[in-house]
Amino acid sequence: MLANLIQLRHGNQKSAARVPRSLACLLLTLASIGSATAQPADTSKPIADLPASEDPDRPQRPPTPEESESPTIKGVIAAFDAPKGATRLSPDARLWIDKPNRRVIVDGYVAVREGLLEMFACPAGTKEHESAVAVLARSQYVHAALLAVGATPGRPVQFQPKFSPPTGDRIAIWVLWRDKEGKRHRAKAQEWICKTGTKEQLNTDFVFAGSQWWTDPRSGRDFYSADDGDLVCVSNFASATLDVPIESSKDAEYLEFSACTENIPPRGTPIRMVMIPVSPALNAKPADKDNAADAKPADKPADKPAADAKLDADLDSLGPKDSPATQPTTPDAGSDS
Repeated sequence: MLANLIQLRHGNQKSAARVPRSLACLLLTLASIGSATAQPADTSKPIADLPASEDPDRPQRPPTPEESESPTIKGVIAAFDAPKGATRLSPDARLWIDKPNRRVIVDGYVAVREGLLEMFACPAGTKEHESAVAVLARSQYVHAALLAVGATPGRPVQFQPKFSPPTGDRIAIWVLWRDKEGKRHRAKAQEWICKTGTKEQLNTDFVFAGSQWWTDPRSGRDFYSADDGDLVCVSNFASATLDVPIESSKDAEYLEFSACTENIPPRGTPIRMVMIPVSPALNAKPADKDNAADAKPADKPADKPAADAKLDADLDSLGPKDSPATQPTTPDAGSDS
């Protein structure tokens, strides 16, 4: 079952044998989670925790978010409750899946609010100097979570013999946060990304490219390339988990996108990122007159307001706690940078 899951749905995985045991354990568990009833998060029963004693090559386990002494991470935990009805993937990450509603939820904080961007989101502690947000989850865990909610990866960008854009399911990304006055906010990821030198916002979707695995020839260990930082990219990287399906240079002097400073809260502000695969029904062309009677409910324009209202309600339910959020805690969080 696990081999089939990986071969059919992990677009850049060559074989089940190449999957690191920790991720194989995670994927096997995700495959067993029923699509009809997601169990509430239970941090006392980790889903993907392969003990170090069983894996001599595994590095020393870093602290979980709840064990961290970082004021910024403590602020994130204080700002958001675990989403109701969702399943937490691992105690190592503030990451949940909601299979019935086909969404992935991951917590983090604002990393950059001005200057050039190569990423919209990176794992905390990686490429925070060039990413709008940092999230408390490894990229490979986010990849596994997207698989679990039914998203299908394509392939990363290709530069040779000619440029070929990344492909994969479209993923809508929302950001939720609370300002210093306690007011809740939400925005599409695109609202935080502007074409460099202008106020023109990013006007394309993100696609689930799927990154790639590589093997260290010295140790024989497998690594997921995007764990180094390339989680949600706005510059094309062959290592990206999610990327933009357009040509966008990663060369420093030609970076296409920058932070939309006026739309982004101060550095260190706790955020929740919600990732939703765009369903085929939403991609479908409107039913023509002859076939209108046979159209599925989601294809009918009249259903769009109802769908929008449900999305609004769902996002509101995932937002920050009712009490004022913990204030940004990075050294310069109170500045404009």
